[in-house]
Amino acid sequence: MSDPSRRRGVGRRRVWLAAAVAWTFAGTVALMLPGDAVPHGLVSSLDDAAHAILFATGVLLWAFALPRWTWTVGLVAVALAVGSEWAQANLAEDRGAQWSDVGSNVIGIAVALAIAVPANAAWRYANRRRMTSTGRR
Repeated sequence: MSDPSRRRGVGRRRVWLAAAVAWTFAGTVALMLPGDAVPHGLVSSLDDAAHAILFATGVLLWAFALPRWTWTVGLVAVALAVGSEWAQANLAEDRGAQWSDVGSNVIGIAVALAIAVPANAAWRYANRRRMTSTGRR
């Protein structure tokens, strides 16, 4: 018979994975909107913060969905940060690439990794400790 505590962890990971996939899809759509569909005014003044939040949230979701791959998630996110700006310049209508957006994306990724790496390590430590205290391995 399978251990219910292990199954519960798998279920939580599936929720993180579903959220990460949905966030990535929504973020990709938002980054590729035509230039005239992007709101101006208050939103454009918060553009750098929006980029940092978009990438930080995505990295956190993926890092919690794939806790053993946290650093790989970060590296892939950096590649996507640069790639998204290239795509905006070359594929999106009325959009252009900005180095400040890449910088904001990377700052968001760094903040997310600063949260996810110790959080995943603490989670692994707590699970290891719980398993050894109950005599399970």
